Amino acid sequence: MALANLQADELEFMDPEHRSTIVAEEVVIRNGAIPAGGGVKLITWIRRRQDLDLAAAQDYWCTNHAAVADRIPGLARYVQNHARPGPVECEMMGLPMTWFGSIEQVRANATSPELATTRADEPNFLQPDLPFVLVREHHII
Repeated sequence: MALANLQADELEFMDPEHRSTIVAEEVVIRNGAIPAGGGVKLITWIRRRQDLDLAAAQDYWCTNHAAVADRIPGLARYVQNHARPGPVECEMMGLPMTWFGSIEQVRANATSPELATTRADEPNFLQPDLPFVLVREHHII
């Protein structure tokens, strides 16, 4: 019953024809604590370059790219969610999530050389134009 209620409620704010669902495996790159007070979490939807298969793109992401991205100043936690292969190929290859202590830290990184290096590495395995969402962490007790 709860699932049926949830699915009915989704129709109030989601377009089911444009919704994506992935089954993912979590790969923790930086196992830091979520910042006190929740901090800010950045979630990005990523798609692999079309000339790379899913395994090759994800391997590059969790080795080469992770080592570059892990140097971004103020990065508290970094988790990659790798899409698992299934009977239907998913457009997304995964969802990286990064946590920072504040929106000020996120803004300060916009001009950092470490972020510039990270962004310069992305064409090695990703399609351009990465959509992202900033959210504030909170815990429901």
